[in-house]
Amino acid sequence: MGDGLAKRTFATYNNVQKIINQRFNHLNRDKLRVGKLWSQFEEEVLKQPNIQAEGSERTPYYKDLESTFYLGTEEEFSKQLAATYIAIINDYVRKGFSWNYSAKKANKIIKTKFTTMNPNKASLFKSSKEAKFNSLKFIKWLEKHPEGEYLTKRLFEIEAEYKERLALYTSKIPFYWSKLNIEDLLSDFDWKRTKI
Repeated sequence: MGDGLAKRTFATYNNVQKIINQRFNHLNRDKLRVGKLWSQFEEEVLKQPNIQAEGSERTPYYKDLESTFYLGTEEEFSKQLAATYIAIINDYVRKGFSWNYSAKKANKIIKTKFTTMNPNKASLFKSSKEAKFNSLKFIKWLEKHPEGEYLTKRLFEIEAEYKERLALYTSKIPFYWSKLNIEDLLSDFDWKRTKI
């Protein structure tokens, strides 16, 4: 019975993600465009080929979290965030870490994901000097593009839009998580360590 419920839940989750990924908005469109330009910049200027990082079991959750952030509603994002949060905790618990350590690690990872989801790859709010320097190089490189003036201006507009959306969506999480009874869900979940 439980297995059938899990399969139906997973099928519903996949269908919702397909619907979300078919939506359109200007912020997501421009994020994708800037991402392609950044990859081109990395290859041409930084001489770094665009290598896909090796994924983990959680990679699909991270991708779904980002697509739901850009294309989903506040409620859809809150639900996806809950699924991602639980998946991270479960992954660490299965590896033998305590529940408290796993929850803290999940919080830290999600905060990092919020930073990496910034569509402005040339953000000047980066921690390392090298990253800031590369941002400045990208802006200078972008100015040579036929639409350089528009694209350079748009970089900072999409970053502001992203931050506004992030503040709005994260402010709604407590409301939607209370509707989901996330605390009950976490306490009812079967947290078992995987035998190695």
